[in-house]
Amino acid sequence: MCEQRGHCYRLLDQHQEAIKGYVKVIELDSSKEWPHHFNGMTYSGLRQYRGALQTRKTYIGLRLIQSDNWIESEQVAYAYTNKGLAYIEFSQYQKAIDRFDKALVINQNYTDANNGKEKATENLK
Repeated sequence: MCEQRGHCYRLLDQHQEAIKGYVKVIELDSSKEWPHHFNGMTYSGLRQYRGALQTRKTYIGLRLIQSDNWIESEQVAYAYTNKGLAYIEFSQYQKAIDRFDKALVINQNYTDANNGKEKATENLK
């Protein structure tokens, strides 16, 4: 129920309320990966990249525990790309490039990862 409430608030751009909903789900069952994923999206919407990085790290860890096959999915490429974008916000360009590279191993044509890597590489110079 709280997870659905979090989704509704996030879609209404009421990010602080969305975070409260996702945090409540995590408090009730921290093994659920999706509240961490959506919480990361919410933190990104608020431009709170530290929160976004932490929640995405937890999300990736939980997904890896649940499925060995997940590591080669489009979802992990998306997650690594979002981590890369957050690292750009902290001017940690090499870490960003490393995350984009992980995404590109899965899908070499992933536009967001390619664009992010290009931006990070340019800023690294």
